[in-house]
Amino acid sequence: FKGLGEMNAKELYSTTMDPETRQLLRVQLDEDNNLEADRMLDTLMGDVVEPRKRFIEDNALNVRNLDV
Repeated sequence: FKGLGEMNAKELYSTTMDPETRQLLRVQLDEDNNLEADRMLDTLMGDVVEPRKRFIEDNALNVRNLDV
């Protein structure tokens, strides 16, 4: 699945929402890491294409695991 919106309700429950099998992980960032995470999310998920393209081109040879 590309995203949660592509799943039907049964698939979403069994893979993500079922309290018997789901695993929740709390993520906390300090201020420095929070700023870096915010910048990276903006680069990778933002509306401006050029920074994302540059990031991919700069890091393409370093990829070890690619899930497509």
